[in-house]
Formats: sequence, C-alpha cells, structure tokens
Amino acid sequence: MDTTVKKVLKISIMAFIAILLLTVNVYAADFITNADVQKNGNEYVVTLKIKEITANVEGINVFSTMLEYDRNDFEMVKKEDVTSKNKWGEPEYNEETGKMLAFTSSFTKANDEAIIEVKLKQKENPKNAKAEIKFSKTEAANPEKRLLADDITINFMLDKQGIDVKTIIIL
Repeated sequence: MDTTVKKVLKISIMAFIAILLLTVNVYAADFITNADVQKNGNEYVVTLKIKEITANVEGINVFSTMLEYDRNDFEMVKKEDVTSKNKWGEPEYNEETGKMLAFTSSFTKANDEAIIEVKLKQKENPKNAKAEIKFSKTEAANPEKRLLADDITINFMLDKQGIDVKTIIIL
C-alpha cells in the first residue's frame, strides 16, 4: 500500500475513535444506595439508605424510587407498610406502581443515612422458591440538580414452607 493511503487510513481510524469517545455517554451514579434486610417471622423489613453522595452538591431534600416485587410471593405493600426514617417526612407511596417519594425540609448529605423502610409480608404459600425485591429508577434531588443512582436488587431463597431466608445478596 502507498504510504499516503496508509497515513489517510490511520488518520481516519484515529478520527473515528476520537468521535466515538466524544459522543459516547458514560453513566456514573451520582449517589450510592444500599439496603438492609431484617426478617421477622413472615415479614421482611427493608431499610433503604443513601450510602454516599458522589456528586458535588450541597445535599438533597427529595428522594424517589420504584419498588418491584412478585405479588405471588408477597402480600400487596400498602401505604402503611412504607415509613420514613430520620428527618425525612412521611413518604408518598403508590400501591399500584410501587413509586415512593420522600421529602425533607433541610438538605442532607449524610453518609449511610436511612431514608425509607418497607415491610413486605410473605404469603402463606409463595409460588416461587427464589424471591426478588428490586428498587429501580432511584433518584434524589435538590432545587438545582437531579441525581441518579443504580438499581438495587435483593435476591434470596425461601424454604419449602416459604419461611426462612437462605441467602441474601444485594447487587
């Protein structure tokens, strides 16, 4: 191949890579959440926490997420099953969609701060041996900025009677 053609080919490849690097969006979570799970008889209490706010903001005063779970394994989560923690106000909860929304009057940037607690009651005869609870579309905000977090999925095994947790994995 001619050296001019080689140079043009190299320049074209480098330009293509540069364009790709400039146009590809890289997603990084603005804050990190985690969940603690406690088992009490046939009830699971999941406490959703903000582990760390990685974005450069004063703090947040709005928190929202979507609860997803299999209604073949758990009773329908009612509004009274969703409560706030610490200085967060009474959360709003839509039983049909699983959308949760909580507000606080002051900004928070506390690490490992519990925000919402959800009680899930296991059905007497769950349909599945493996249960999954998921918190998705998790967002936090202040008047100037909206922050995004990764989804949390909690997987665990139910025994034959659907009573005991075998393992809990938080991804």
